[in-house]
Amino acid sequence: MRVRSLFVALLATILAVLVASPAEAAAYRLQPVTMPDGSKQVARWDPCKTITYQVSVRGIKGRRGQDQAVRLTRATVNRLGSVSGLKFVFKGHTREIPRRSSLNRQSVDLLIGFVRPGQTDYNLSGSIAGHGGWRGSYTRTGDGPWRMEITKAFVVVDHPQTYRWTHRLDRRGVTRPNLVTHELGHAVGLDHVHDRREIMNDYLHQGSPAGFGSGDRRGLRRVGAPAGCI
Repeated sequence: MRVRSLFVALLATILAVLVASPAEAAAYRLQPVTMPDGSKQVARWDPCKTITYQVSVRGIKGRRGQDQAVRLTRATVNRLGSVSGLKFVFKGHTREIPRRSSLNRQSVDLLIGFVRPGQTDYNLSGSIAGHGGWRGSYTRTGDGPWRMEITKAFVVVDHPQTYRWTHRLDRRGVTRPNLVTHELGHAVGLDHVHDRREIMNDYLHQGSPAGFGSGDRRGLRRVGAPAGCI
């Protein structure tokens, strides 16, 4: 994780062309995707389907730390579901580790892993503390319009860099829940913003909100249940 003065860099895997939302450019950004016919759609999950997720704690030694990471993750995902209206179902622990090379083959829709850098092929070298991203699929019925939806996503957290951070969900600033929340935002279609009042800001800093800011929430409504089924 890169540190500049009081700022801690959060780097996410960018899997689509990114442009600012015209209405709330400073508050949230979405991830548009170019369809096979040249049109553009916003990258999002189908909110009328259930998103299954598991938590991998392969990078954590000791039952106490593992249980703590699972509780943190479930609480953070529940908060995301409450704001976005997306339906998440927890499928327990797994020995799978998020890897770029196996994203399409992972057994659940969303895989969240607390790992050591050598356990994954996502870049956690040097100052990078986490990644979040997704892959999607295109469908078309007859001569109808193309549709795109996110079908697989991941969050990976560098456990050795972050295990001493507070696990309190209600704390502002540089916390583990805020890091996971940021990366989950990428996993459901949000991108970085420059507004320091939002959790999707480029940097996690001492004044970061405890969870999603008002702009983050507007963005989540654009990619969540209020946007309707795909």
